[in-house]
Amino acid sequence: MRDKIFQFILKNILIAIAIIFFIWMCFFDENSLTRHLNIQNILKEQEVDQRRLEKENKKFESTIKLYESDTINPILEKILREDYGLAKEDEIIFKVE
Repeated sequence: MRDKIFQFILKNILIAIAIIFFIWMCFFDENSLTRHLNIQNILKEQEVDQRRLEKENKKFESTIKLYESDTINPILEKILREDYGLAKEDEIIFKVE
């Protein structure tokens, strides 16, 4: 009878310890399941942000290439020259009124 009671108590204590350990590992430990889920969500958000920034960088790179090249839309060049008096390097502008 004592052996059965002892085995019952020992078995329940081991089950209780296992349950407490599982709960501790899932919620309270430094490497808990909730922390892993939060980190995974942050990682997904950062990957989305990274893709958005890569697209934005490609757009800016194409704009930089456009500005580095010497080709400008003729209509835009006419507006810049006539309305704003801009000129290319080593170019002299004479205004006739």
